[in-house]
Amino acid sequence: MGDRFTKKDLMRKKIALTNGHFPQGDRRRADESIAKRLLGMPGVTGARVVCSYVSLPDEVDTKKIITVLLTQKKTVVVPKIVREGAMGLYSIGSLDDLTPGVFDILEPKETCTEILPADVDLFIVPGIAFDRNGNRLGRGGGYYDRLLKNITVPIVALTYDFQVIAQVPHTSYDVPVTTIVTELKTIEISRGE
Repeated sequence: MGDRFTKKDLMRKKIALTNGHFPQGDRRRADESIAKRLLGMPGVTGARVVCSYVSLPDEVDTKKIITVLLTQKKTVVVPKIVREGAMGLYSIGSLDDLTPGVFDILEPKETCTEILPADVDLFIVPGIAFDRNGNRLGRGGGYYDRLLKNITVPIVALTYDFQVIAQVPHTSYDVPVTTIVTELKTIEISRGE
């Protein structure tokens, strides 16, 4: 069992090194391409309630995406760590409704309204690496896997093309994504149900 976690840790370090050398101009162009691809997807255009992470500097930028979704009059929901190992979901009306939270990640303020995961039409999630089977390597806390455990709606990963790799180590607890959007392609994954 320890060997699998070692593989995940090594993979995180390798991807982080590559990501650290990704030129800012290329990153900005990739972010724009990913946003355009995502916002044109039928699952996104048809969704009324969209849950999106708020990006860290080394992740695909979601702040512009969130702003566009809000201008489209969608309900935008953002995760917030409510206790160790668990996230809640809260609707925001603008980026001003966010404040630094746990791990310095922007989270909804206390005044935001809680939304149940079952009320979300589509989830947008981050990750360190993904494979073509939808397996996702996160930062290691398992927060998204617990949040998405019983979700049947689309789960869309935003990532840079170099983060799509041959195989991501995974367990039965890991929740795969249904779509991967990079600056170069959109990968639809069959859930095989």
